[in-house]
Amino acid sequence: MLFSISYTGANRGIGLGIAECCLVNGAAKIYSIDIGEAGDDFQNLSNQYPGQLFAIQADVTKEASISTAVDKIVEEAGALHGMVVNAGRTNHKSALDFTTEEIEALFSVNAVVRSILHCQRVPSTPYGASKAGIRNMTHTLAMEWAQHGIRVNSVSPGLVNTAMTYWVPQQPDWEQQLKYYGGFPRLAEVQELGGAYVYLLSDAASYTTSIDIPVNGVIGIC
Repeated sequence: MLFSISYTGANRGIGLGIAECCLVNGAAKIYSIDIGEAGDDFQNLSNQYPGQLFAIQADVTKEASISTAVDKIVEEAGALHGMVVNAGRTNHKSALDFTTEEIEALFSVNAVVRSILHCQRVPSTPYGASKAGIRNMTHTLAMEWAQHGIRVNSVSPGLVNTAMTYWVPQQPDWEQQLKYYGGFPRLAEVQELGGAYVYLLSDAASYTTSIDIPVNGVIGIC
């Protein structure tokens, strides 16, 4: 799988874990497009794959910023064979408590790039709405872009063990939630998501488009 791939939000967490899975499976070059600077975990992985993992700073809520980053990747790598839109965020509060500015900010991060983000079920109505919209957009774009040989798919993880979700199993009613939802009684590790992304980015999925792959071990949390 000697492809050049870009990821938004791959400096840490899920994005970095998926990048590692793709490198293990033969990705030639991976570029992380993230607003922050790359940390130690990113640098350690980069050291394991010298000349294959790169970080580019950009604001994923600004189309011009993303366009500049993609142009730089194409210039350096010669081509961009795949993109994983992973950056996302949410606020945990009641729908009626959200301000207009907060809703617009969530949609800007979660829906700015024409592809798909990971999906989690959390107490954030705008977050859920943005992800539902992107799933539908995935289907629409897949139909529209097929004539150009471009495939558009989505992956919907459940709750994943990252720095953003450390609080989930600490909830007083966590055990009760697991009994209610069923499925695996734990959060996923980022490496457990890799297979879906590796498949969709590979030639093995050359006739696969417009699908969503749920990797949500805890049924109902997606």
